[in-house]
Amino acid sequence: MSTNSEKLNNTVTVYIATFADDVVVKKVAPTLRNDYLERYSDRLTQQQSYCVWMLLDCALRDCYGYGVEQLDCTVSDNGKWSCSNGVFFSLSHCNNVVAVALSSNAVGVDIEAVVNFRRYIDDKCFVQRVLTDSEQLKLHSAPVDKAESLATMWTQKESIFKMGNSATFVPKSIDTTTQTSYSQLVTVNGEQYVLSVASYVPVTIQLKQADI
Repeated sequence: MSTNSEKLNNTVTVYIATFADDVVVKKVAPTLRNDYLERYSDRLTQQQSYCVWMLLDCALRDCYGYGVEQLDCTVSDNGKWSCSNGVFFSLSHCNNVVAVALSSNAVGVDIEAVVNFRRYIDDKCFVQRVLTDSEQLKLHSAPVDKAESLATMWTQKESIFKMGNSATFVPKSIDTTTQTSYSQLVTVNGEQYVLSVASYVPVTIQLKQADI
């Protein structure tokens, strides 16, 4: 892929990778991210946060020719990472899968396993708490697997939230029937995941598998 950032103007490149259960978390750059990792007491969460950062490093090198050590990073109170290098990125993880979106514009990405939403299909309290009225109608009339439909709307909400600057994630305040996002079903290690990307401008999604 070209390292010319101008070619990324209308493209969001999404990298997906997996990691092993026994992955060892090491020190990372910059120091701010390393300090962030050390706050986690849960082993899986720390592994996820470490591996998604390593995937970001891989993605940056592929697209721009430099790694995370050259990022001038900040993190907001809502956990959103950003940098002043003119690169926009978004991070997501679920189970042993990590995803990174790179763009020349504000971007949000989220990935979730479809199976995680099967238990919520008939949970009226959950559905009413997170979906707008129009989204509930869409769910009930979904011609496909309702768990997939629910996972799609959830990841769209997450990606839209990550793209913006809201302080708190309030799922029901985001109506996916009126806001644009891009979703697709991907299979990782034999399991189905929904990947959603949000952008303020029309984009083409380029999906890449990576090793970390």
